[in-house]
Amino acid sequence: MQLPGITRVAERDLTVEARFLPASSMDDVRPLLGPGRAVLDADEIGHCGLSLRSPREGDRMQPLGMTGSKKISDLLVDEKWPRLLRDEVVLVTRGEQIAWAAGLRIGQPFRVTPTTKQLLFLEISGVFRYPNRE
Repeated sequence: MQLPGITRVAERDLTVEARFLPASSMDDVRPLLGPGRAVLDADEIGHCGLSLRSPREGDRMQPLGMTGSKKISDLLVDEKWPRLLRDEVVLVTRGEQIAWAAGLRIGQPFRVTPTTKQLLFLEISGVFRYPNRE
């Protein structure tokens, strides 16, 4: 995945845009956040970079606000994602760690904190489907 930059995922007809922003812009970015947009602590990403992939059997993450980890499949059930859309979830990973399950949650280790110096703003566009949250 290009950091910063635009990454195209042709087989999914998706585009992911990544931009670095100063932490002071968090108040401006907050209203933009939603299922296809997230903000992470750029320093937590490190030099490893990020990858995009679909969920795999047994994937686990530490969702924002939790002390332990949870299976992605359990998160999808808890959030009432239709079974038909579960394979279409986009995971943003750093190595084996899940930084963001798009449309679901960001990972606790990648959250923005008061000590965050730089934000990584991620936006997915194209055919990104997620359940209606009305």
